Amino acid sequence: LSKISSDGSNLMYSTFLGGSEFERYPQIKLNTNTNEILLVAQTGSIDFPTTTGAIQATYGGGLSDLAVVKINASGNNFDFSTYLGGGDLDGFYSRPNIDYITSSGEIVIASSTSSVNFPTTPGCYQPIHGGGIDISITKINSNGTSLSSSTFLGGSDNDLAPILSLIDQSVIVTGITESQDFPITVGSFQDVLNGGDDVFISILDPLLQNLISSTYFGGSSNEYPVA
Repeated sequence: LSKISSDGSNLMYSTFLGGSEFERYPQIKLNTNTNEILLVAQTGSIDFPTTTGAIQATYGGGLSDLAVVKINASGNNFDFSTYLGGGDLDGFYSRPNIDYITSSGEIVIASSTSSVNFPTTPGCYQPIHGGGIDISITKINSNGTSLSSSTFLGGSDNDLAPILSLIDQSVIVTGITESQDFPITVGSFQDVLNGGDDVFISILDPLLQNLISSTYFGGSSNEYPVA
């Protein structure tokens, strides 16, 4: 992880971040108010560095977990670092996404998981893994000590490659689905899977408890969203 001056002439800081196995597919988000950096990546390291009071201090299992890190503006210390994952594959099938809610500092992460025990929260929209690969959507408090809310989103087949966006704290996720029973809302633009891989577009409320709207979007072959 490196920070370069705006004119490209100076390396302000540069550091490794990882354990004894692989770390890949990093995604970062800069907090322009504080210059802190949020980072989410896939890790296979049981010794990835975590901080005291982390939501999940130990590796969940399987081939990969998510690693979620907030790095201070100077790049010399963690505000927090935690694992996020269950006993199977988390973040393995597609690049995870991260964003933050400016008003509260909460962090939102969308990824893909085959872990049936991926951490979810009481009252969430979908507490049970649907089957195959599901989308996971998680909100973490600003200091990284607790899950604000966390849910699965998916049907009985594979749902993956989420792209995350936030509008007025509602969470918008689009991705790929092969599930004929992906959660779709009444009156949606397209209520059936047309064939192959279709795109899904879903909006959840800020608490991740209700599906505001959700639709398939695709034809008879394969469609893929592009960030």
